[in-house]
Amino acid sequence: MRYGTGCINQGVEVEHDSKPAPNAPYAPVPCSLLPAPCSLFPLLYMSASDRAKEVAAYNERALETLAWAIEASQGQFSLIFAHCNYTYVQQQMTEGLRETSPVQIREVVLKKSDSKLYSKIRQDLGDQQPGVVMVFGLEAVDDIDSLLAATNQVREEFRKNFHFPLVLWINDQVQTKLLRVAPDFESWGTTREFQTPPDSLSYELIYTLSQKAKEILATFPDSDPDKFLYELNRGIDDLSEFESAWQDLHHHNQEIEPELEASFYFMAGRNYYGKKKFQKSLRYFHESLNIWQIITRFYWQGMVLFHIGLCPYGNIKGQRLFEQCVYSLAQISDQDLANRLITQFARVLQRLQRWEDLETLAQRSLTLHRDYGNSIELAKDYGFLAEVALAKSAWIKAQELVKEALSILRTSLSAESTATSSEHKGKLDSNMNRIQRLFCLPSSTGSPKVA
Repeated sequence: MRYGTGCINQGVEVEHDSKPAPNAPYAPVPCSLLPAPCSLFPLLYMSASDRAKEVAAYNERALETLAWAIEASQGQFSLIFAHCNYTYVQQQMTEGLRETSPVQIREVVLKKSDSKLYSKIRQDLGDQQPGVVMVFGLEAVDDIDSLLAATNQVREEFRKNFHFPLVLWINDQVQTKLLRVAPDFESWGTTREFQTPPDSLSYELIYTLSQKAKEILATFPDSDPDKFLYELNRGIDDLSEFESAWQDLHHHNQEIEPELEASFYFMAGRNYYGKKKFQKSLRYFHESLNIWQIITRFYWQGMVLFHIGLCPYGNIKGQRLFEQCVYSLAQISDQDLANRLITQFARVLQRLQRWEDLETLAQRSLTLHRDYGNSIELAKDYGFLAEVALAKSAWIKAQELVKEALSILRTSLSAESTATSSEHKGKLDSNMNRIQRLFCLPSSTGSPKVA
């Protein structure tokens, strides 16, 4: 039995896609940042040599067939598609072929910017005619559609000038595009399938992705906002491999822990955000949020809701989602953690110049910090509100807010004067300096003056 919603449908736009609710509820579990016990956990500790042996044994027949096809095509052009969704399996099969076949293998690795397959191979080979050429990296090419279309147009050049078997490593996505964009070229070839053993590599990949999600969760509260935004906009280069692993697990009816499922959706959402595909990004974020809400993980809910809030919305529904994010943060029982998250969210919104959202967040946290009597965080709230006022050219209001923030910080510094924590006092000094710099204020008391 599987938890959660349906698996990903590759290559299909999902802007208006509707998914059923999870087919079984998750049992509430205590809030924890530690991974839940996993029935497949021992697989994560399979040694590299054991895993290599397992992959080799599972694909032994397919590798023998490929080796025979290569040897039978010596001196003439033939096209072979090696279909495999996992880089690790590709590497293992290539090494296995080197060990068992006498044919010299020449590798051609495509760059993301490559746009001509035939020209790339000719450039790399020059006048050489090796025993076999293996092409890697098709799945990583930025404009794969254009490359395949160009390949289809010059397909006769392959047959005229390449007197050797050509092996192209492809995954599910490239295979689909081949059939659609380069059907004539695709019809020339034969396909050999290489797969991962069930319950092994697929689960390891999903676990690895969930660990990446936890790293983001652990480092976000104290990370530099610019670094956070850079990582978010960069996306994940090899997400297609994780998506393939996800599909394989569902194909073999493997039960997936809710934490892993929610983490996968979260990372997929981040990836599509980086690719500016915000509708798909929102879909995955909502899938993740649904699971974290069911298993009551407020920390994760706040994190995912913030990402939802970062997606351009431009409507009332999107604004309500952002307000829900702010409300969820206030529900975190660990007040120190909640304060760190709120401050970091505010800093990111400030970098993005999302002034309305920053004001919403600061006003809500202002109420929260008043209720809890947290003067340091209260001063930060006034500081962020002052920056919002500055962005709106509300100079007088900005001055008043800065005065209030500085007054609170000075009171806190006075109260801390007998404390033994120099680190705590250092944070207070840092906060005061930041607010003073906002208006280019001198360290001594006096009326703020807008620079």
